[in-house]
Amino acid sequence: MSILPAKPFYLIRHGETVVNAEHLIGGGADPEITEKGIAQAKEVGAWAHKVSPRPSCLVRSDRSRTKITAECVNENLDLDIHIEPDLDEHDFGDMIGMKAEEAFEIVLKRGETPPNGESFADFTLRIQKSISHVLDTYPDTPMIVAHGGLFRAIARMYDLPLWKSGNCELHYFEPIDNEKFPWKVTRYFSDNETQEVAV
Repeated sequence: MSILPAKPFYLIRHGETVVNAEHLIGGGADPEITEKGIAQAKEVGAWAHKVSPRPSCLVRSDRSRTKITAECVNENLDLDIHIEPDLDEHDFGDMIGMKAEEAFEIVLKRGETPPNGESFADFTLRIQKSISHVLDTYPDTPMIVAHGGLFRAIARMYDLPLWKSGNCELHYFEPIDNEKFPWKVTRYFSDNETQEVAV
């Protein structure tokens, strides 16, 4: 049985926030999206309606940064937007506001659980269940508008080196027949400029 349902989906991280701009940890909080972040989302929204296959709906976490990003991306798609709170970012508890590099060293590399936060293992399990729920609930090809931690969680599910996504980078996950990692991942730079991601 596969870890995630073998169904296609898009995954995009939200636009830049004030903590992203300062390289701080914001997971578990609701930092404000910056003007740059809104511009990033609007840029994707200008061409997202041209990608193929066409997304069937947008599904976002319950955070203001994904709400604004989803609305901007949806400007020309005009799709239904659904909220799934369990798509939320990794909760770093008392580490919120810490330098991201330092927090990642402690939590992701050393495997320590953030005080009053969520272990990487628990976060990965939550995301596995949440993405599975999205793929089983919403038909065709949903576009998930969420957080950078989802990319790390997916890598962890399949025992792969962690990889990260920049703000508002759109990725398409296409099921393939591969025992190690059953997905072909394509990053969109525009509707007609893509690159396969080596994971």
